[in-house]
Amino acid sequence: MQFPLREKIAGEIALSEQPGKTMRKWREELRISQTDLAHHMRVSPSVISDYEAGRRTSPGIKTIHRLVDALIEIDQRTGQKLSKRFEEYSDVIPSMRDWSVGMRAVDFLRRIDGKLLTQKLNTRRVVNGYTVIDSIKRN
Repeated sequence: MQFPLREKIAGEIALSEQPGKTMRKWREELRISQTDLAHHMRVSPSVISDYEAGRRTSPGIKTIHRLVDALIEIDQRTGQKLSKRFEEYSDVIPSMRDWSVGMRAVDFLRRIDGKLLTQKLNTRRVVNGYTVIDSIKRN
């Protein structure tokens, strides 16, 4: 089940408007330091720091590939916490994404041609991503 996780991480970084923030999100998800990640990737910690802070231009595909490999390998070495959590829900969550920059709920609904089903949602509230749940599979 690691291929879909690799694909998700790589795709999210590559498509992100702020790839450094997305890189940091995944690193923090694994609860590892910049130093540990840098050591595993065989780069200096300042390289990781510069990407995450936006001081370096967007990473190329080779850098993203090395980063994703390092994250997956670290996850395997530490008990596959992320892989197992992702695998547990992959059949009922066909799509999930966090954005580096949020948008108002009303704008998100407009973009997906969605319909507000509850009056309790503040449509001016900023949302930072989405999760699609296949409720039929969950039951």
